[in-house]
Amino acid sequence: MLKKQYRITSEKDFKRIYQKGKFFNIDGINIRFMPNRLSYTRFAVVVLKKGTKKAVSRNRVKRQTREIIRLAFLKIKPRFDVVITIKMDLSNKKYQEIEKSLIEGLKRIKLIDDEKNRNNTN
Repeated sequence: MLKKQYRITSEKDFKRIYQKGKFFNIDGINIRFMPNRLSYTRFAVVVLKKGTKKAVSRNRVKRQTREIIRLAFLKIKPRFDVVITIKMDLSNKKYQEIEKSLIEGLKRIKLIDDEKNRNNTN
């Protein structure tokens, strides 16, 4: 699990990202992002009820997505706020499929930085 400082929790931050942030969609995963003034990147994961009806399935997809972010955290560029919204039912997809889509999306919007290996601790 990501440390609290790496998570977006306030409604004010969500509104700011949804209104002013850039948007990218890949395989039912929406990624909204914008620069922040902090020295690190923060994340939030939202799974819509419309896509996944059962809370158990939504929570499973959230946990998997957070784990993918945690494992890739050192490769992700600092100074961004990112909200990942899962719109469709990914509960029947394997972890590797979700990981591939999410990492590909982060690479396309140039948030993944493969060149540098930082010494941030989770």
